[in-house]
Amino acid sequence: MCSSHQGRLGQQVHILRRQVLQEGRLPFSDVLSTALVTQVLEQIGIVWKDRIFTPVVTLWVFLSQVF
Repeated sequence: MCSSHQGRLGQQVHILRRQVLQEGRLPFSDVLSTALVTQVLEQIGIVWKDRIFTPVVTLWVFLSQVF
């Protein structure tokens, strides 16, 4: 990859990171709502206990880290 592309990509990542930090919430919470994820988990028969981090929060954090 050309260095100019790396510079632009780095700048875009920096801008995205700053936006996420300013909003104070996880990036995928708008796309994958709690209701939607809960509904899908229930449909496929996933049962979970009440914990500090619900499956929904865990999914949002995982996707944020991968992204």
